[in-house]
Amino acid sequence: MKREDQFKRNHELFKLFMQQALDSADLRDLIPQDADLIFLPENDSELREANTQLAQELRAAGKKPIFVKVSYVAETMTVLVPKMELVETA
Repeated sequence: MKREDQFKRNHELFKLFMQQALDSADLRDLIPQDADLIFLPENDSELREANTQLAQELRAAGKKPIFVKVSYVAETMTVLVPKMELVETA
């Protein structure tokens, strides 16, 4: 993966992460001041692999990256309601 593509995709995840961090003091408190966040998206194996490599590079440079697992969950439940219709009997 090209670094430019990796940057763009990580930037989108970072924007989503920051929205959640702004809404959650608990999440903000877990992030060290000089953190290097590494996103591990479950639905994007190419980006996950590239970010894992980036984490290895950071570790080799003496840094301790913080991993952010990215998964997608349904925000609303689908509700099933009965549908009634009159049909002719056989």
